[in-house]
Parts: sequence; structure tokens; C-alpha cells
Amino acid sequence: MSISARIPVARSAATLEPRWGHASWVVWIALALPSLFIGAYALRYLVTGPEGVMQLNAVYEIVGMTGFNDFVAEQMPKFKEHPLLLYFHAAGMGTALMIGGLQFVPALRRRKPKLHRAIGMIYMPAALIGSLAGGIFAVTLPAEPGLPAILAIVGVASTTFCFTALGALRLSQGDYLAHGEWMIRSYSQTLSGTTLRVMIPLMDHAGLPWHENYLTALWMCWVPNLFVAELLIHYRRCRREGRGLWAPAPRMPVAA
Repeated sequence: MSISARIPVARSAATLEPRWGHASWVVWIALALPSLFIGAYALRYLVTGPEGVMQLNAVYEIVGMTGFNDFVAEQMPKFKEHPLLLYFHAAGMGTALMIGGLQFVPALRRRKPKLHRAIGMIYMPAALIGSLAGGIFAVTLPAEPGLPAILAIVGVASTTFCFTALGALRLSQGDYLAHGEWMIRSYSQTLSGTTLRVMIPLMDHAGLPWHENYLTALWMCWVPNLFVAELLIHYRRCRREGRGLWAPAPRMPVAA
């Protein structure tokens, strides 16, 4: 069966999604606004080059954060050695972070399907390129505190890449429900760019050494995101199937 033959299924699935209430909009705005700012701020590297990292000092000093200057001094030679990795990562993930949240607005998918597809055609390659560059960056230009930090960055980079690729694969197969679920997982990992920049100053005020704070933030910025994404996927499945959140999933009939 061709993909075009399955389009009515995709439309009927979209109509099953409940309309957002006030709480949903509040949560979306709380995530979208900082993501828009952080994504746009990341794109400045295309103009400033690696020296743009130094501009973060002023931002973090506003919240009374310490230790970032030493971190920048450690990393700056690595940024200058391989600026292309920085450019690809910043451009890809910055773009994905800015536009990805629009894909989850039900009204946009129902009323502007062509716009939804156009945004998706930008988001998916941006997330793939940005995450791949970030993973290579972590391995070739390892940050302190060493291997644990590398594993954290490679973890979020690989999950972002794989989830986005699986979402694109399911879309090409016409499986729109699975496509949507994989893209929820993908954007939860893209959002690590937002949660990391929230976690870093919070961890800094914990009073621990800078490298310990940074390592904690690297793990906390994406693992909880994925957990929340799985809860959201489970909730959407339950709503779609008309069952309670903790009710067992219906069993598939076994062919005789």
C-alpha cells in the first residue's frame, strides 16, 4: 500500500488527539520561549566563531555563577582547533531547538499540514547534523571531567540522532502514529540544550566543585527528558485507546 493511501489514517489519528487546555499551553510556552532564545543564541556562533563562547560569561555572571571562566579557558583551544564541528552543532541543534516545539501544537497539524511538513523537513536534517557534530565533538575534543562527561554527551547525541532517524523512517513507511512517538522522543533530547542551560546555574549553587556540577548537569539535562517523553507517549496511547493510564494495553489477536 502506498503512503498516499494511508493519509486518511493519519488524519483520523490527528483528530483523536485532544485539544489543548490552558495547562498545556502554559507548559508549552514555558518550554518554547527559553528554547527559542537559546536556539537563536546558539546561532550566533556562525557570526562570532569560537570566541562567542566568551559571551556566555556575562550571562552566567548575572545569576552569580562561578567556575565558568575556568571552563571556557580549558575548552577555548579545542573550539578554535575544530571550528567546523562547533558551527555544524550550533547551526543544527540551534535550528532544531527553535522550530521543533511548533510540531507539537495540535492546531498547526490540523489546520496547516503543509507547514507542519515543511517545518519537519527542516527539523529532521538539522537535528541529525547537529547531534552528529555534537557526538564527534565530545569524542575528539573531550571536556573535563573526562570519560563520564564524554559518555553523557555521546548519550544525548546518539539518542537524538537515532530517534530522529527512526521518526523519518516511520514517516517514509506511512506509519504516522509511530512517527509522532519517535519525534516526541527526538525533541525531548533536543530540549536537552534548554535543560542543560537551566541545570548548570542550579548545580553551580549547590556548592560542589565546578566539574562535579557540570557532570551532573550533563546527565540531568537529557535522561529525565526521555522519561517525561515516555510518560507523554503512554498518556497519548491511553487517550487514543480509551483506557486508563495504568490499565494494561489490549492484547493483539493471535491468528489461528
